[in-house]
Amino acid sequence: MQIRTRRPQPRCLDVNVSSRPKTHNVSDTRRTSNACRLRGGFHSGSAAISFGISVTLYLLRHAQAGSRATWDGTDDTRRPLTSQGRRQAADLVGLLVDFPVDRVFSSPYLRCVETVAPLTARLEMALEITEALAEGPEDDALALVRSLGSANAVLCSHGDIIPALLETFRRVDRLDLGPDPRCQKGSVWMLEPGPVFDKAVYLPPPKNKPASVPEPVD
Repeated sequence: MQIRTRRPQPRCLDVNVSSRPKTHNVSDTRRTSNACRLRGGFHSGSAAISFGISVTLYLLRHAQAGSRATWDGTDDTRRPLTSQGRRQAADLVGLLVDFPVDRVFSSPYLRCVETVAPLTARLEMALEITEALAEGPEDDALALVRSLGSANAVLCSHGDIIPALLETFRRVDRLDLGPDPRCQKGSVWMLEPGPVFDKAVYLPPPKNKPASVPEPVD
């Protein structure tokens, strides 16, 4: 099953990724309505819990950061959020603030760090940067997720890592992703871990938030 990383019709901090340890603290560096087709539909706040999911893991794809091909910088790890992406990052705070969050992890890429910076500021929480969530093979990201157990953790990563994780959970854990799973920039997959991941709710990017909650899809 292919997880769509684009929409149906079109698709802060000074981070030095070369010298960072595997996981560390940012404070130590100075520095649509049509987007959800799965069981449970679109929800926010406690609505997700009312549909039978006790959220403990949030897989967040970074917000809008423009095009890799048209960015004029030389180091893609330094590509920042666009103005739209910064608005998405700010709106993600309202989307997630009512859920339990104990830890926030991010890829060292600037666009990921900037995506969760408003959330960690609101929660007064340290941001844990880890190369496990950087672009590339998903093995380290999978190991990180499996190691977290039932921690209430937000993990901000990329359009290759998150779909790869979801596909692994679909194949190995039998996680139901619905008939048309998506992973847009600024979207969140909320998972309930246990012995396996078997429940999930997809939240589309805040700018695509529908006016009403659609009926669940079995």
